[in-house]
Amino acid sequence: MNFVNLRKTGFGWEFETEADLEDFVWANLQQLLGLTPLKKGYKESNTHVPSFDKE
Repeated sequence: MNFVNLRKTGFGWEFETEADLEDFVWANLQQLLGLTPLKKGYKESNTHVPSFDKE
């Protein structure tokens, strides 16, 4: 899996930002969920809207 920005909290580990979480999941869709990424979509606010297909 790819390098990610994590920080340690009193309860464990968490991603630095929601964008870091989205980027990590997108980069590892095949490994995590068995999905094949097709194209990353964006809303007008430039928020990630992932597109994927189950193999």
